[in-house]
Amino acid sequence: MLTIKQDQPRVGEVSTDGSSGFIIGARSNHYNNNGCDVDTYYSRMQYDGSANFAKELDHPNDSTPKPSNNKIHWGGGTIPPNTWIGHKFVLRDYDDGKHVKMQMFLDKTDGFNGGDWNLVAEWNDDGNWPVPPNSCDISVDKIILDANPSIFIRNTEISSALYKKFSVREIDPLP
Repeated sequence: MLTIKQDQPRVGEVSTDGSSGFIIGARSNHYNNNGCDVDTYYSRMQYDGSANFAKELDHPNDSTPKPSNNKIHWGGGTIPPNTWIGHKFVLRDYDDGKHVKMQMFLDKTDGFNGGDWNLVAEWNDDGNWPVPPNSCDISVDKIILDANPSIFIRNTEISSALYKKFSVREIDPLP
C-alpha cells in the first residue's frame, strides 16, 4: 500500500543505543501526545548491521523486532560511515485488507541507474506479532490497517546524518 524511500550516509553517532540507525516509521499516529494509539510500523536498518521491523501501539513499548537476528552483509559487520545507503520500506495490505506485509530493500549504488534494490528483510503481521501488555487497553495483537497521518524518518543518538532522495508513494494492495 505504501512505499517509502530514503538515501542517507551514516556520519556519526553519540551512542550505541540498540535502536540507532536509519529508521522509517509509517502508518503512524505517533505524535498524538498521549502515548496510546501511536500505531506505528518501523523499518529499522541499524548501525550494527541488523535489519528488522518493529510495531508500536503505545509509546514507548515496541514489539520484539522481527525477523530477529537478521543481518545485512556489509563486509565489516556494521553500516559503513560516509557512504550513501538506500533504504526502502514497503508496506502492503493483503488477504483482502486483513493483514500487512512489510519488506525492506537496500541499495548500495547511490541510486545509479535507478539503484540495485535488494530485499534484506520481510515480515507479515497476521495478528501473531504481539506487543507488550499496555495500560491503554489496546489489543496486544492489533494489526495496523488504518492510514494514520504520519510517515517519518529518524536517527536515534546521532551527531550527524545527511539525507537525499526521500520519497513516499501509494501502491496497490496485494490480493
